[in-house]
Amino acid sequence: RAERLLSRELAGSQDFIYAHAVDTLENKISVATALLLVPVASESRIEQR
Repeated sequence: RAERLLSRELAGSQDFIYAHAVDTLENKISVATALLLVPVASESRIEQR
């Protein structure tokens, strides 16, 4: 019984770590996308003038 509980806890922590890694990755991707889009937007704004 203790082993089953331990393995379930281990699996839960692995799921948590995976979810946290995905969140961090998504945040980094969105930040990188924003940094890439800002110069593009400012360039197109300058060209419109």
